[in-house]
Amino acid sequence: MADVEALKRVLTRLGLTEDEKLQGILEKLLPLVLGKLDNAPPPVQQQVLAILSHVNTRLQSLPTVPLPVDALCSLYSSSTSPLVRNFALVYIERGAERSSSEERLRLVPSLLANLTTRPAPQQATLLRLAVAGMEHLSNKTMPFTAQESEDFAAKYPFLSNIDDRQCLLDFILRFMLYNPASTRGSVSAVEAAQYRQNYVPVPDSDAEEEENVEGDGAGEGAATTAINELMARATEEAAPPPAPAPGGLSHADLIAIEGKNPEALYIPATLQARKLGVLNFTAMAGIAPAEVLATYLAAASDPTDPVQRRGDELLKKTLCGRCIPSSCGFRKQRND
Repeated sequence: MADVEALKRVLTRLGLTEDEKLQGILEKLLPLVLGKLDNAPPPVQQQVLAILSHVNTRLQSLPTVPLPVDALCSLYSSSTSPLVRNFALVYIERGAERSSSEERLRLVPSLLANLTTRPAPQQATLLRLAVAGMEHLSNKTMPFTAQESEDFAAKYPFLSNIDDRQCLLDFILRFMLYNPASTRGSVSAVEAAQYRQNYVPVPDSDAEEEENVEGDGAGEGAATTAINELMARATEEAAPPPAPAPGGLSHADLIAIEGKNPEALYIPATLQARKLGVLNFTAMAGIAPAEVLATYLAAASDPTDPVQRRGDELLKKTLCGRCIPSSCGFRKQRND
């Protein structure tokens, strides 16, 4: 009960905190409060959730207030409680949106440590955050010496773990194949029908029959049927099928890449910068050519000229003449 009373006082004081002082309070308070969720009894959890609800409300009206992402990353990495980790990751994601690309890049080593031990949904979130951080590398110049590549890779210990590195490289390949919905055209009639069959809800026929039987008369049953039909048509019209996935990607891949808020990727300059950033990351880290061949080929076919040129450059410098025999007939193809 002492914890509950203490949390109630925290909530009261937080409510009286002025907006100008909220950042300083959250830097210490948020990690401590989230840590209270570890094996906490229901009354303590309820008070923690009340505090978090208040924090969420305040943050909505204060979009520039930063969050303590470093402390939250430490909490996420050290905690063994799934509940604590879930909440910590939610606030890491919110905090990253309020951070610069340089600050996001600084988080990458801790975000991707032990990546393959995380649940699949969390892996996707962590990888999206890492790619957003790599945007900071979009303007880095090349080439790097072998020693510089070794020093750079040493900053990212997860690269020495084969599984974690491969998980990141798989995501980077899919990200390189990605393009926003506005560039992907429309689906075929067959795909549209399949989508509506699989994803658009229809009225429950059993419930409809029950309404017909229990209604006051045939008129009420007919009215219910008509309303359900109208609702079904309206739902179908309001839920058009999504644009087709780019070549090499599934709709599950799109969900992993875009997340719940894909608006940033719909900005051409942002998407281009992130693609250039991940290309530069793989080059600066000295990733083995065989592990990034498909990624560089995808980049060389990108619809944006800077990414395409960077992909061509990396193919020349890293692959051509080393891993690909000259007799294989590989030629650079461009549509200038």
